[in-house]
Amino acid sequence: MLHGGHQERGRRGGTENVVGIVGMGKAFYLLTKNMAAEAAEVRRLRDAFEQALFARIPDIVLNGHPTLRLPNTVNLSFRFVEGEALLLNLDMLGIACSSGSACTSGSLEGSPILLAMGADPTDSQGALRFSLGLGNTDDDVAYAVDAIETVVNKLRAMSPLYNPGRRNVPQKYDNGLRRLGGRGSVRGSPCDAPARLRFTSLRPPPAAATYSFMRIVSRFGR
Repeated sequence: MLHGGHQERGRRGGTENVVGIVGMGKAFYLLTKNMAAEAAEVRRLRDAFEQALFARIPDIVLNGHPTLRLPNTVNLSFRFVEGEALLLNLDMLGIACSSGSACTSGSLEGSPILLAMGADPTDSQGALRFSLGLGNTDDDVAYAVDAIETVVNKLRAMSPLYNPGRRNVPQKYDNGLRRLGGRGSVRGSPCDAPARLRFTSLRPPPAAATYSFMRIVSRFGR
């Protein structure tokens, strides 16, 4: 337990970092001047990244709301792929991303956040979070999409569960879709069902939407 000195009215030990406080205030001031424009640019890159992935890779699930999310991040589940295997392969290609929060690193369990949102436990095992920043470019996005597609295809080719010639809908969903009737889709696999499956989206957001959720797609070198 820390006992405060008289200079802090007995509330804390030490003295406030006045220089740090002033510096933080100045940083916040500078941030507000261009924050809207910078957020719009990062959102544009994130949207282009997301749209390209959905267009080129089947059986992807968007985790989170299509529009009510941060402008720089996207959390996706790649079905029939283990998230850690995908993470390690992308790291070797210079792409930094995350399969979970830092406090759960080393855990083999699915993300408790995704599970609390209603995500399928199996899908949560294949979830990765990507974030973009001001240092990223359109070339970075293109490189990342190419790399992710290559790695996903390689890992799925080794999976006994993945069959590119048929609908790759998990059995429990497949049965429910036939029972419910209506409309829904898994990328690359149209199905007759309403979106009762979960909060996470099972179809790519429309191209015109500004779907802004939650590390960093950055290229360290090719």
